[in-house]
Amino acid sequence: MPNTHPTTHMHREALQASDMLKGQLANIKHTSALVDVIKALHPSSFITVARGSSDHAAHYFAYLVMQELGILTVSLPPSLVTLHHAPLKVSSSVAFGFSQSGASPDLVDTLTHLGEHGAQTIACVNQANSALEQAAHLSWAIDAGQELSVAATKSCLGIMTLAAQFVAVWRDDQQMLEALLSLVDQFTHPVQSVPNRVLDVFGMAKRVFVIGRGLSHSIALEAALKMKETCAIQSEAFSVAEVRHGPMRLIEANYPVVVFITPGPEQQQLIDFSIEMRARGAHVLAVCATETHVLDSLVRAGVMILDAHDGKTPLCSTLAPIAALQRFYVFLSELALHRDMDPDRPLYLNKVTQTH
Repeated sequence: MPNTHPTTHMHREALQASDMLKGQLANIKHTSALVDVIKALHPSSFITVARGSSDHAAHYFAYLVMQELGILTVSLPPSLVTLHHAPLKVSSSVAFGFSQSGASPDLVDTLTHLGEHGAQTIACVNQANSALEQAAHLSWAIDAGQELSVAATKSCLGIMTLAAQFVAVWRDDQQMLEALLSLVDQFTHPVQSVPNRVLDVFGMAKRVFVIGRGLSHSIALEAALKMKETCAIQSEAFSVAEVRHGPMRLIEANYPVVVFITPGPEQQQLIDFSIEMRARGAHVLAVCATETHVLDSLVRAGVMILDAHDGKTPLCSTLAPIAALQRFYVFLSELALHRDMDPDRPLYLNKVTQTH
C-alpha cells in the first residue's frame, strides 16, 4: 500500500485541521459575540456570497442553519450585483462573505453593495486585513493559518467548523460543542493507506460522479471541484435524489462513482444507491464516517471503502461530513501523485483568484 507520510502541502494542510479547530474553539468567544449581534437584529434571512471551495463551505453553512435554526439562507450570485445591478431588498438580512483570501473584486463589491442597501455584512476570511474584511461591518476569522497549496483544504474545513460553532452557540447546544471537541481528535487519528485497488480504478478515471445528500451534498460539491483541480478528472456532484432524475443513465459497467455516507436520515438512501450502482457494474467508492455495520454491508456488496471514522470518537451527524471531507482531501493528494500530477500546483490555477 502507498506510504501515508505526508509528501505534499495539500496532505499536510488537510491534517492541520485539528490544530485549526482547536484554535477556533479556544477563541469561541468571538463567535459568541457575533451571534449576540446577529440575534439582536432579528434577521429575516441570511445571504452567502462566495466562490469555489468557500462557496461549498457556505453551502454547508446554509444547509446547517436552515436545518437547525430555521433561518432561510440563500447563495447570492455576485453577477446579480456586479453585472446586472439588481434592485435587491436586503434591509432585514445578514450577509456573509466567505473567502480564503478575501481578495476577489466581485465578492468585495457585492458585500459592499449589500451593506450599502441595509444588510448587516460579515466577512469570514482566512487572510487578515483583506479587502473583503475591510468592506464588511464585522469580521469572523477562519484562523486556519497559511495555506501553501493552491488546493484549499483547511480553510474550507475551517468555514464548516465555524458554521457548526455558530449554530451550537446560537442554540446553546452543549452536545454539539462536545462533538466539536471530539472532532479535534477525529482530525488527528492516523490516516490509513489508500488501497491499491482504489488508486488503480481512479488512477485511470476520466470522469466521475460524486454523490451526497443533505449536508454531505456540500461535501460532494467540494470533492468534485478538488478532483478537477488536483487530478484533472471531469467530476460532477449530485444529490442522491437528483442523480435519479436523468444523470444516472450514464452510470454503466466500470463507471467510477464516489458516495459520501454519513449518519442521518439520508444515510440509507446513499447506502442503497451505492449497492445498486455496484450491482450495475460501476466502480463505487464509499467515503464513510459512520457505524461499522454499515461498512460491512457495503463491503459485502463489493463497494470500495475509505473510512473516515477512527472507530472510537462518537459520531455526530452534523460533523461527520466534515471528517469525511478531510479524509477525501488526503486521498486526493495521493491520487494526484499516482496520476503523476502535483496537487499543490495544478496547471493554469492560482492561489488567489480574482473575478469581476
